[in-house]
Amino acid sequence: MKASKAAALLLLLASVVPASAGDGKTTRPPKRDAKPLPHPAQALSTPFELALITPAQVAGSDYAVGGLRINLIYGSNANMRGLDLGLLNDSKGDGCGLEFGVMNAVGGTYSGIQAGLTNFVKADFGGLQASSLNTVQGNSKGLQVGIVNTAGRLGGLQIGVFNVATSMQGIQIGLINVSRGEGGMPFFPLLNVAF
Repeated sequence: MKASKAAALLLLLASVVPASAGDGKTTRPPKRDAKPLPHPAQALSTPFELALITPAQVAGSDYAVGGLRINLIYGSNANMRGLDLGLLNDSKGDGCGLEFGVMNAVGGTYSGIQAGLTNFVKADFGGLQASSLNTVQGNSKGLQVGIVNTAGRLGGLQIGVFNVATSMQGIQIGLINVSRGEGGMPFFPLLNVAF
């Protein structure tokens, strides 16, 4: 009787537990009309990228770079983490690290240091931006130093000739300081503060 209960228990467990491949992933029989899925951009990664003008680059624009990227003229990648050097540095997604170039553009969030003639971050930013034109469309939590500084929501410090924030909880130091929404004075020369 005990042997039959043990056999029934094993049969029950075998029907519940899926078969596993050697790598620990669950295997399923392929569908007849199944097509292979494309690789997500985050799955493609390289520690080094060298670009002349995208698409003339070593790894390709769909790769994320985790290390060093050198853009002789213009380079574009999915994400960039590390040291980014070149004339025109472009990341379609997020970035983190140090960016030095004539123009630094990030299509997602960025944390670290951006230095050049123009710095642009489409989403949120944390760190230091130093250039003639600094733009953060999302939340800016850090320091912007330049001739013109713009931020969506300023949560840090802007130092420049012309400073603009959609809303702010921080400090603007400059000839012209503008806060379009919540926090700070709508227009105030020299110093605009909101906490």
